[in-house]
Formats: sequence, structure tokens, C-alpha cells
Amino acid sequence: MAAKTLGCLIFDVIERVPEIKNGENTKRGLGIQLKNEITFDNVTFKYPTALPEHKPVLENASFRIKAGSTTAIVGPSGSGKSTIIQLIERFYDPREGGRVCFDSTNIRDVDLKDLREQIGYVSQEPIMIMGTIRDNLLFGDRDASERDCREALERANANFVFEQENGMDTFVGTSGIMNMSGGQKQRIAIARALIKRPKILILDEATSALDPKSEVEVQNAIDAIAQSGEKLTIIMIAHRLTTIASADNLLYFKSRS
Repeated sequence: MAAKTLGCLIFDVIERVPEIKNGENTKRGLGIQLKNEITFDNVTFKYPTALPEHKPVLENASFRIKAGSTTAIVGPSGSGKSTIIQLIERFYDPREGGRVCFDSTNIRDVDLKDLREQIGYVSQEPIMIMGTIRDNLLFGDRDASERDCREALERANANFVFEQENGMDTFVGTSGIMNMSGGQKQRIAIARALIKRPKILILDEATSALDPKSEVEVQNAIDAIAQSGEKLTIIMIAHRLTTIASADNLLYFKSRS
């Protein structure tokens, strides 16, 4: 069989029907009303690609994350930490059993657009697009104003941007490598996540790849956000004690392998 052309592959992606989509009971607006808690109720989960003999990644997992709290998720590789995050973002559904709820509303009944617009995500290795710092911020919210951008940078402890000759119009280069440390890139990534004013901020090992000085700078930003008085629910996958120490709650998952 001849290999597909690039054009055919692109159309395959465009025409693909996602398995995760809104259902008949979906109600708009629920994704912006996280007032009480995120609940995992007896969730059992196995990835669709897993073989029948593989154990579930999660089995009868039950816990609550209170709105406005900071929760650290810890455990060895393969214990399900990243799976928790992907279920909250609804990249997967727990088809094997249980449910994930926002304020007692099943996440399957929350409009996907509403849900994901209210989740800010920062990965271990932040991805910077080629362009200016402003371009990278607006990738989080294309409609953000100048004031929105400045406030997001201030909240992320990224005031170093204002010390640059061109400020937010400073060109960051490919992958943000031009004159930027890992800690600086990470703080811009946090600002990009905050600019849309999410209800949930997910930090996926956001400080684990940084040197000690950069880690302190980013951790100070996270601590300031957590203590700002806003009802922002922060969920952190963490390995370092400095990250765990700032959390209100700790969830430990052990490996099932």
C-alpha cells in the first residue's frame, strides 16, 4: 500500500471524530462554576491501548479536592498522577467505573469548551512559540488587553519582562531560547496560563527541571498565586519537598505494577 500523502494525513486529522465529546445532557456554563470541589468517586481507569491482562492505572480511587485549595499529587512513575490530570481535563473518561464530578455535576455533563477554558496548564518543559513575549501570552487568550498581559506577568512573578529594552515585544526566538533562562520561560508559561483567569491551575512538575535558583523564583510565583485570596484551585504533580511544603493537601499514589 502506498504511503499516504501529507495532504491526506492532514485531512484525516481534520475529519477525525473525537471519542470525548458533549453528550445529550450537556449543560453550558457549568464549567465556570467550580465553587465547592472536584470529586473522584470510585474511579477505575485503564487506557484504551492497554492489553486485557494489564492492571488498571487507577482502581476505586476516591478523593476530593476543595475549590480554592492547593493540592500536591505525589507518587512513583506509573502510579496514576498524570492520569488524574488527564481525567480532570477530560481527555479520557473512566469507562471502567466511577465518575469525576465538579460540584456534584458529572464532568461528562459539563460542556467541553466551558471546561477547558477554565483550566490553565503548565508543563515541566514550557513550550514557547517563535515570536515575542506578547505573542506567547496571547496564545493563552487572543482577546487579552495590554493590562491583562501586564497583570498576568506580575502575578507570575515575571517582572523581569518589564526590564527588557522592548518589554513584552522582546523576541524570544525558537522555543524561547534567546536570552531566557528556564525559570524565566516557566514564569511566562505560568502567566500564559493565568491570563484567561482559570478556575483550575494545573502544574505538571513545573519546577522539576529547573536549577535551584530558578526553582525558587518559580516556586515564589506559585506561592504568591496560592496566597492571593482568589478562589483558584491549584493542582500540582510534585516530587520535590519545596513544592509539596506549600500545598494545603497531599495525595499519594502508589504504583500498581
